[in-house]
Amino acid sequence: MISAQGLVACALSLCLLVVPGLGSAQSDEPLWAQAPEEQLSEGLIDQALDSQRSPVQLRKPWYALRLRGQALEISSVARTRLSKHALEMSITFAPSEPASAPSVSTPYFLHALDLPPDAFMAVRASTFDGTASDARLKALHGRHANTLATPALLTAQWKQALVDARRPQAVERWDVFTDVQRRTDGQLLAGSMRLLARKLGEPDVIELLPAAHGMVFQRQELLWLGWLPGDTRPSFVLKRTWLTGEEEFVVGLNQKLAKQTTDPDHPYRAFSSGVSETESHPLKPAGQKRAYPSELSNPALVAFDASEWSRQREAALKTPLVPRRLLEQTVAFEGSPVKVWAEYLPRLQRSEGNRSEASSATEQFWGGDVAIKVNFRGKTSVLMEAGYLEDPMQIRIGLAQDGEVAIHMDYVPHYNNSFTRWWVWDEASARFRRWLDYQSQGC
Repeated sequence: MISAQGLVACALSLCLLVVPGLGSAQSDEPLWAQAPEEQLSEGLIDQALDSQRSPVQLRKPWYALRLRGQALEISSVARTRLSKHALEMSITFAPSEPASAPSVSTPYFLHALDLPPDAFMAVRASTFDGTASDARLKALHGRHANTLATPALLTAQWKQALVDARRPQAVERWDVFTDVQRRTDGQLLAGSMRLLARKLGEPDVIELLPAAHGMVFQRQELLWLGWLPGDTRPSFVLKRTWLTGEEEFVVGLNQKLAKQTTDPDHPYRAFSSGVSETESHPLKPAGQKRAYPSELSNPALVAFDASEWSRQREAALKTPLVPRRLLEQTVAFEGSPVKVWAEYLPRLQRSEGNRSEASSATEQFWGGDVAIKVNFRGKTSVLMEAGYLEDPMQIRIGLAQDGEVAIHMDYVPHYNNSFTRWWVWDEASARFRRWLDYQSQGC
């Protein structure tokens, strides 16, 4: 049976916790990462919290990261607090043996790290690193100057001179720069950008951040670049905005990477499992102000056939560096046309059979190389990224209970996993915002 804790963890699957060794780019000691308000799981703290209402002292400290002014501040975190996220209802446990026993409801508390205001993540040495990595993290306590005058938007030709003056008798000068691959049409190949460094006078180039295989970003912004105690190469804080709008912080600290992803749309998340006959009630993030979605009125329907989807996608993959519109439909809604289409977007892929190749990508298990886009009121929104499609994709555009325009999608990428996803139109930002992501797993 899947536990209630496991179900909530599935609903909080955006945060990547482990980053494997990155060859010459990073050491082979990963860091765990935790987002603000994210529920702490037992595997990260070695103790159960879901039945405790009061804050709990941690047996092993975490280290909070935040940017204040031009500096990176690192401080220890010694306890938990109740998360501002909320379950819409308490968890209902599945009946245990004997089969006739009634199900019971029990209080369930979401604990998060007690981070300082404005912290964007916390990190901790992994459980198999030993005490040496903890000691190195502890040594990073304090405020560390930024060598960047302002945040830097990374481009294909970006370059920054850097001075390491921590030892006046042996000042070192560095260049930090990007490297990219290009498509056959000359455009940047998505996911291929790397962040490199070279000490002046030495031939070796050091990879600070590997490419992000399989990913597409709207923008990548270097927020902090500098030196930490014990550094033999620059450390950094990078903010990446996904094609769909999620925001991801990637940090390189003393040659170790960590990253965490948050969703500024704050959608509800829920998960159900047929094998345990149990489901998690919707998680409502602190920033979500809308009620849980229900029925649409006056919906217009768009449906993409799975076999045609597969045929078009396979054809696109044979010319992998050429963007291609696969399927497209236009429907009338409220007297205006709404265009929906599936577009193959090429991105850097790992070499065949080389899963150990260094990468800074975030695993998107149900993502893929096809973007679902919608044009409404003259503005285009990227709803999601998808790959293989097993059943028809049905997209309904209609009015929510409060009269706002909304989108409801049924998506089945796998016979045992289906998704119900909702978006709602936001007039201020002129795009559809994520409202609900519900996954149903058969077993």
